[in-house]
Amino acid sequence: PPLTNFTKAFLRYKFNQTTIVVGEKPLNLDTQRFIGSVGWRQMPQTFGMFSASHQINTQLSVLGALLYRRNGIIPENDKGYRRGSGILHTEYVHSEPLKVTGYAYLLEDIHNTYGANIKGEVKAIPLIFSYRVEYALQRDPFIGNSNEIDIKTEYYNIEIGAKHHHLFSKIGYEVFGDKGNGSTGFSTPYATGHKFNGWSDVLLGKISSGNNDGLKDFNLTIGYASKSFGKSMLVYHKFDSVKNNTNFGSEIDFLYKKKILSQIDLLLKIALYDNGDNSSFVDTNKYWIMTTIGF
Repeated sequence: PPLTNFTKAFLRYKFNQTTIVVGEKPLNLDTQRFIGSVGWRQMPQTFGMFSASHQINTQLSVLGALLYRRNGIIPENDKGYRRGSGILHTEYVHSEPLKVTGYAYLLEDIHNTYGANIKGEVKAIPLIFSYRVEYALQRDPFIGNSNEIDIKTEYYNIEIGAKHHHLFSKIGYEVFGDKGNGSTGFSTPYATGHKFNGWSDVLLGKISSGNNDGLKDFNLTIGYASKSFGKSMLVYHKFDSVKNNTNFGSEIDFLYKKKILSQIDLLLKIALYDNGDNSSFVDTNKYWIMTTIGF
């Protein structure tokens, strides 16, 4: 749709280890599973904010922000907050094998999300192992009018990866809770949703707004990356509901990315979704060819 936005219009002031930001800008936290700029889209998602971040020491940092507006990737997603939405995010880096993150995302009239994740890498020559474990819960929002909102649901994600020279792989299991006794299942309306649960975006609506029966995503990634060859990656997803044993289908994604010369990037991308005889979805194939030229 026709759309014009200022994607960056802010003031930033830094003194010592503290940074203050006032204005409109993208905001990417962690993997962008909950808060992201949706940079894949033509129009990125941005937020109007008052934020302060502080590097307490070399290992510990904290961010606090009050959001007064959301500018979405389409006009229907734009929202001005009457009382504001709050963000608290802290990260502690103990060592390469152990990094801990905790967060609270308090979204006006939507929900409160509280969670934490741990991640790290362990070198066991000739392999490098990685892991990421995350847990979050959602409850009623206490900002805004929440009289008709009743949310009690949970989320967890487990990822284990391995790398050997140019080869890499990952296995993951991501679960979005069903609505239980609440009004909706676990949702991530401000995430960079295209990164997760299949690049076809067929399942995107089940995550952004919450699925009453929940969603389980078993995924497997294998790939190869080198400076001369570029990066290739194959991803398989199997989707099912948490409740009622509904088959949501499966998807195979493929990506190839390579730098041609010094200023040109080439990207090829394929998403093949199979609905698995689920009448709620349609078999969907998508293909992309993209280049970025720098000057």
